[in-house]
Amino acid sequence: YNLIPLTIDKIANAFKIPVEPIDPHDEITEMSNNMDILARAVKSFYDMGLNRMTIGSCALHDYKQTITENKFRIFFPASTKYDHDIRESYRGGYCYLEPEFEGKTLKNGVVLDINSTHPFSMYDCELPHGTPLFFKGEYKEDSLYPLYIQMFRCQFELKKDHIPTVTMKFGSDFGTNEYLTSAGGVEKTLYLTSVDLEMFKKHYDTFDTIEYIGGWKFKGVTGLFDEYIEKWMEVKSQSRKNENWEWYEIAKRMLNALYGKLGTAPQVKSKIPYINKDGVVNYKDDTLKQIEGVYLPMATFITSYSRKRIIEAFQK
Repeated sequence: YNLIPLTIDKIANAFKIPVEPIDPHDEITEMSNNMDILARAVKSFYDMGLNRMTIGSCALHDYKQTITENKFRIFFPASTKYDHDIRESYRGGYCYLEPEFEGKTLKNGVVLDINSTHPFSMYDCELPHGTPLFFKGEYKEDSLYPLYIQMFRCQFELKKDHIPTVTMKFGSDFGTNEYLTSAGGVEKTLYLTSVDLEMFKKHYDTFDTIEYIGGWKFKGVTGLFDEYIEKWMEVKSQSRKNENWEWYEIAKRMLNALYGKLGTAPQVKSKIPYINKDGVVNYKDDTLKQIEGVYLPMATFITSYSRKRIIEAFQK
């Protein structure tokens, strides 16, 4: 599942694996067919040298082969020193419902799609690399360290005819997926990338209450992912032309899995299965384990650029 996060039916459809009709009461044959579908799909990955346990691990391994291990260590130094501050700025896509439409059935809508949003951000945008420097107060323009994550406190309120861009994270008094129209009359602490901060200032009034605490600034680079993305975009394109849907599906996943793997948390907690006194399988949390993270700053800026593109289109 960590390699191909789809149901059996969707795996068969994605990889164009023929499914024989069976008697619904014949569980043994059904299980055998399901295992055959899984085996064929996993073999497609293995045939391309993608033999790691998860799609993220496959993507990271392939990327390291592309730029070399030595270059990877130089551009993506692992460190837990700044993980907490930067992780507060790490968010996913943008999903928002205008309150006036909540609970209503709507018809005749229009769907707009952006293809390969994260790969585009990785290919086209200036991204962080190397060890960041901590700064106190407000970020000052620095040509050597043009990208930054700013920590600050303020009250804020959404401007008229603007969509909200800010959510609060981790144990706040707001829902983690709720976009905020105001700070609720009190000061809130925010951690935003320079990309998200630019959007915040366009969409909210802050009433001159911003207190800049500090942050981390980074060197910028473009082109680090060009070879990797060009390779898998070519595989995706050719596979579609040749109707080789197995490779097409693999290429799609390889293009989208790398950024998330770069954001791996340095602390993980596993689930341990056990049989309770009633003979039922339950799970308990294992102790928190420290592992080597990858390079979170890259992941948080990639998602910031992708959100910016979506929010700007939405706002227009």
